[in-house]
Amino acid sequence: MDLKKKDDLETTVFFSLDELDELLEDARKKTDGLLMRYQNRFVHTATTHGKYLPIDGFEWTKGFYTGLFWQFYLFSNDEKYRKVALAQCEALKQAALKSHQGIQNHDAGFLYSLSTVAGYAITGLYDLKETSVLAANVLKERFLPQAGIIQAWGKIGEVGINQGRIIIDTLMNLPLLLKVWEWTRDESYKTVALSHLKKALSVLIRPDGTTYHTYYFDPSSGKPLYGKTHQGKSDDSMWARGQAWAIYALPLIYRYLPEEKELILIAKRLLDCFLNALPSDLVCPWDFSCKDDPYAFKDAGTMPIVALGILQMLEYDEFFSKSERAYYEQMVHRILRALLDGDYISFSHATYEDGLVRHCVYAYPDKGINECCLWGDYFYIELLMKLRKKDFMLFW
Repeated sequence: MDLKKKDDLETTVFFSLDELDELLEDARKKTDGLLMRYQNRFVHTATTHGKYLPIDGFEWTKGFYTGLFWQFYLFSNDEKYRKVALAQCEALKQAALKSHQGIQNHDAGFLYSLSTVAGYAITGLYDLKETSVLAANVLKERFLPQAGIIQAWGKIGEVGINQGRIIIDTLMNLPLLLKVWEWTRDESYKTVALSHLKKALSVLIRPDGTTYHTYYFDPSSGKPLYGKTHQGKSDDSMWARGQAWAIYALPLIYRYLPEEKELILIAKRLLDCFLNALPSDLVCPWDFSCKDDPYAFKDAGTMPIVALGILQMLEYDEFFSKSERAYYEQMVHRILRALLDGDYISFSHATYEDGLVRHCVYAYPDKGINECCLWGDYFYIELLMKLRKKDFMLFW
């Protein structure tokens, strides 16, 4: 922990329940516009000129959209959100049943943890549990036993650029495997998740606490080969969202594997690296190698992910001194305050854009630049709900 930003901590203003409720109510009102326009249909990952467009084919971010409706249902108890979420879960069930057509990548966790896993937790409908197990099986099938990894992209066994490649994002998908292990006590789900976790952590984290986006293994021997970026600026830079995925994923995984104490220690190290690299406005650039470039695009949608990672870590008291806890708690509120004060949150009166968190970057240089993105919207709402505490339910 580096307290170089400690000067501002004394003036941190914590959000009240009334403030959080007001923000949630405004976000709900704004999202209702999308619901009225598209009914049960999914929307693209990022807005185009501020507008979300409908999509019928595969998109790895669909679960974030369904997750929004589950969160708004918990917040408001309005049946319309339950109905649309269940309709979208049914569509995702069909994708899981046709897994080899629709989910040829590692994204089953992003798709199903916030949709069918969440839906089962809320409604108790067994069909949603069954779909979640199907999705976990799809993810488990991507495991390369000789290498001990989950291959992120591409058809398994097919020679090409994605063979033996892992990505840091997959850490956020491991809770799906662990949730199904918790339900079924089938050790194969835990074995796959733990093997991938250990292999990923052994190569993705650099000595300075920054992370690679992707890493290649020999698929036959499991020998680590080299790190490579896909969405970062360079192979040796810190892609902001990738670092954030790990910061949140590790304490989520620790919930299922409390014997793996190093997960929180590693997460703290990655968090401190991220926080210490932030510019003075506390909103990250899309890649930290661009931090000193005044024209670099911000990625505001990454900040709620980091804030949620902090809150999840803080649930484990043994890892934090009193002063550390105070520092990190205040950082969460300062991050949210920075998003609001910096005009990164789009309120319901801003009818020219559909999303909730503006100034995000999907994939530089040509996808969703300076737009709203579904994960930014979802994690912003999850953050508000978690800070509010009342009616909060962790879906992961």
